[in-house]
Amino acid sequence: MPAFREEVLVPFVSTLADEPVVTHCRGTLIFSSRPSLARRGHIDAYRKHLAPEHETAINSSTAGTWLPIELGIAHYRACDALDLSMDEQLQLGAAVVLEIQRTFIGTAMRAAARGAAISPIVGLKQFFGTYARSIRGGGSRLVQTGPKDLRVEFVGNPLAGIRYFRVAYRGFIVAGCEVFARRVVAAELDAYASPTSVAYRIAWA
Repeated sequence: MPAFREEVLVPFVSTLADEPVVTHCRGTLIFSSRPSLARRGHIDAYRKHLAPEHETAINSSTAGTWLPIELGIAHYRACDALDLSMDEQLQLGAAVVLEIQRTFIGTAMRAAARGAAISPIVGLKQFFGTYARSIRGGGSRLVQTGPKDLRVEFVGNPLAGIRYFRVAYRGFIVAGCEVFARRVVAAELDAYASPTSVAYRIAWA
């Protein structure tokens, strides 16, 4: 059987050279995760790890607001300081999908709910559009590495240096893909890891 030739399904954005590092994120990135922390009883401990000026800045903004990436870093560092188990971090990442399911891969998710057969590739392509609208600067790309295997890469994002973000984001991606497949597995790829980059291998059945 011939080897599968990798195919770039979604390339890095053309602005990557001019904006190599993420400078802002939408408030949605933060607001969609805080309800899950509250439901699990972690919100008070989370706030103890968040500087008052960051808490004030977050509370005075809205989901659609562009926030300096420093606020995103403060949020995810506060989450990381909770020192939760990997399973709970994955679950919290997955719960974010439920918080934003009305917009996350919108039409594709509704079609899947009606029983239409949609590949995770379609869902991830839609997800990349959502990511691009939530992050200013840096880049991401989606590469097909096998018939049911993908690699997703994120570069220039300082959130990648925070353990909680990397783990929770893996749970987020898996939960989104599980809308379209019976079983999904994802793993971080060490070869792509850096303080500003992270990549995942995704496979499904």
